[in-house]
Amino acid sequence: MLRYYRRRLGAADRKAVASELSSLTRRRERFRRFTWITSVVVVLVGVPLAVMQGRDDPNLLFLALFVVAVYVGIVIWAYRENLGDDRRHETSLHGALDTDVTRILHCRASACLAVPEIEDEGPGYFLQVENAMVLYLAGQLYYATSRFPSTDFELIEVLDAAGMPASFRIDCNGERLPPVRTLTAETKVLLAERDALPEDLTLIDGTLEGLEDRLLNGSARFSTLQEET
Repeated sequence: MLRYYRRRLGAADRKAVASELSSLTRRRERFRRFTWITSVVVVLVGVPLAVMQGRDDPNLLFLALFVVAVYVGIVIWAYRENLGDDRRHETSLHGALDTDVTRILHCRASACLAVPEIEDEGPGYFLQVENAMVLYLAGQLYYATSRFPSTDFELIEVLDAAGMPASFRIDCNGERLPPVRTLTAETKVLLAERDALPEDLTLIDGTLEGLEDRLLNGSARFSTLQEET
């Protein structure tokens, strides 16, 4: 069973957004302290060492001071970059609270075929969601937990003012669904080389039985999810 729809934010959605905002504030404060403590320590240790090195050779003094200045500059630059990212995320989350729209994919699955992660692209899952329909999920949003994959779960996106996901979570309401098997890394690479590996949230006609063969020979039929109107 699949249902892809939108609704207004519920109490759990607002709580999740508030938790993310709180986490951003705490992370920003930790990073701020780390940045200034690191900068002060580098200056207090690096400058005296630079002076000692430069007693006999002024060029070493200037080189050491330059290295200290560059290191401190990089630390401060990284802090400012992360601060900008966090502020943009905060703006998106506050906008999501005002927009009051949540997009939900409710899925009930009877079987699961796992796709291994290669490098850091995230895992993948082929889920039997109807008698003759498979849903493919792929990416870093879908790492396995003690409850996911599940026989009954919801992918919940809280949308910001631009209609983009500001917050994402997976709510599992059923039993954990162990994969019936896992594709080999070699099979995944072969599918990718043939451009036969679907995108995230792709629907595939048929069942899990013989799915690899259909993907490899090009007979698999794909479709995209459609939201309820």
